[in-house]
Amino acid sequence: MLDWQVKLYKQKALHLGEPTWLIMLSKSRHGNICREIFPPIHKLYFKVIALDSDGNTQNYVKFFIDGESIPMGQTCYASKPDVKFEEDLSVMLADAKKNDQMIQLETRMEFKRDDFGNLKYLVRAGAPNVLQTLEYYFDALTDKSRHNLMLKTSDGVHSLMTSKELVCLASPFFRDTLKDTTTEYTVEDADSVEAIDIFLTYMVTGRYKKPALLTPKLASEVFTLAKQWEVFKMKLLKNSIEKHLCEELKTNYEELMYICNLLILAEDAKFQNVKNCCVATLVFYHFQDFMRIMVNENHPLKERFFRRGEHHKPSLMNQVKASFVASNQSMCFIRVLPVIGED
Repeated sequence: MLDWQVKLYKQKALHLGEPTWLIMLSKSRHGNICREIFPPIHKLYFKVIALDSDGNTQNYVKFFIDGESIPMGQTCYASKPDVKFEEDLSVMLADAKKNDQMIQLETRMEFKRDDFGNLKYLVRAGAPNVLQTLEYYFDALTDKSRHNLMLKTSDGVHSLMTSKELVCLASPFFRDTLKDTTTEYTVEDADSVEAIDIFLTYMVTGRYKKPALLTPKLASEVFTLAKQWEVFKMKLLKNSIEKHLCEELKTNYEELMYICNLLILAEDAKFQNVKNCCVATLVFYHFQDFMRIMVNENHPLKERFFRRGEHHKPSLMNQVKASFVASNQSMCFIRVLPVIGED
């Protein structure tokens, strides 16, 4: 599920003091962004092949970059000059042009398998977690003597107390909504007190109060509150939720309906990293059962999976099927370059 553009060019690297081959990797503008960040490449291999009109190999040169290359960030690698490769490539290109041959480029990228399951290479850093030893810093949030506002769940059954002055200071939403006489407020988008508590803690302290179990519904409620209450640095909270959901997915990867519901949440909340993990899990572990249930049976989620997104975005069903096709072609691919001399 990688969709990159690979550029190989020669440049004088200041830290090396000599002309150096640089390999730049960038996400393709024409494809889907599969991951927010990527694990480092373990090995990178190029093979330039000259083919005759019948597709038979007439000549080839190789360019191989391994652990001796100098990493310059996750998407830029530099290798030591390879004079022989440059000479062989020049000769081969000249012969190919003379003999009207076609040039084909094969690219091979190798990664360490465990890196793809490492959350460090999937989701960027989020908010720090709440620690018991630091709770005294949040006295304004935990001191019951300051509590003068009751926040109720949507059904009005459950509630928690907090400081009205504190939430008004932390959120313009409350400054615009609450009046001097307000003592109770019903949170229409929260069915659980836990969602209110998690978000309230982040809004006031900037820390993520990690629940013992983060269900798709709970995550949806927390993120909905974040958008409604106009929290500061929402990206950090989003990263924390995404990372936590990916941890839950690793535990519940065998539960097909859990994955389907999590995928719907990720699509609606634009949790791209979680969405891609869900799609990959469906493709790798459950594709046949998923297709049988969603296509042949009258499942409650069927309509949602076949519904097109905004701006004519493909339905979730089509996205899963496209990923299944792509997974069968991802191990090896060949790109044919234009004829030499043409753009």
